[in-house]
Amino acid sequence: MSARIHALLSSARIANLPGVLGNVWLGAAIAITTDGTSASWNHERSSALACVAGTAVCLYLAGNLLNDWRDRDWDTRHRPERALPRGWFLPRSYLTAACVLAVCGVFLAGIAGPAALAAAAAILVGIAAYTAWHKQSAWHVAWLGLCRALLPVMGAIAAGASWPDAKSLAAATIALLLYIISLSLAARGESAIPPQRHGPLLPAMLVLPVLVLLLTRPPATTSLITLVGVLPYAMWMRHCLRWRKNHQSPPVAKLLAGIPLVDWMFLLPLALADGSSAITQPTPMLCLLLPPAAFAASRLLQQRSAAT
Repeated sequence: MSARIHALLSSARIANLPGVLGNVWLGAAIAITTDGTSASWNHERSSALACVAGTAVCLYLAGNLLNDWRDRDWDTRHRPERALPRGWFLPRSYLTAACVLAVCGVFLAGIAGPAALAAAAAILVGIAAYTAWHKQSAWHVAWLGLCRALLPVMGAIAAGASWPDAKSLAAATIALLLYIISLSLAARGESAIPPQRHGPLLPAMLVLPVLVLLLTRPPATTSLITLVGVLPYAMWMRHCLRWRKNHQSPPVAKLLAGIPLVDWMFLLPLALADGSSAITQPTPMLCLLLPPAAFAASRLLQQRSAAT
């Protein structure tokens, strides 16, 4: 792989795309499995899900390229290894590509329907707000969290369900929002000059997604299956925090790869809720297998390009 292609892929943060697609599936799976209708997949539902998945990818890539375009002067001083500071691409090429991708994302969302289009527009607002203001305050990372939290909403919209259990979808989006804010604060500290540590704040915030899951589950359903869903997330967070302690810096790439494990906390109970026979059905099978596959794919792609 040439150095220019590697730098471009790093600008696009392609290592994080499996997690983006996993977030879309999270909402779709929750909507289908908690809906009173059939969980079968027809052509219309599959096409809508494909469109919103394409929207998520386009908007994610657009946001990353726009962010690098906006930060090109700061990167010249502090991240000279990036593509724009090296002069490998013109800044306007990043801006043009970001605009084209944004238009493509909105177009695909429009095909999926008015509700998906509204969600895509809200994500664009979040991207624009973060790009404009993220250097002013650390807590502007909440815009990033909002963008990712809307991906499960788009997935649920694509599923076309009536969502009688909207509480499950809300819990998943809130947990994802909190996790993204946590790792974004860690990333901000890592990129600060000099690097900053957040003390006990990061470990405390990483516990919040688990608390959201447990507090929003009815007591009768908080069972061993729920705890099994939490276990992969808890083990990976323990690994990340131990790495942080030994290396004196937050493991941002590892935390990014852990996004599918947040999804898995909610999807694994759905896959196992009706017993082992249900796992042979397409939706439970995807709930069981997609998050670990996305996690593994992210870790593999991180060996090829930067995740931050």
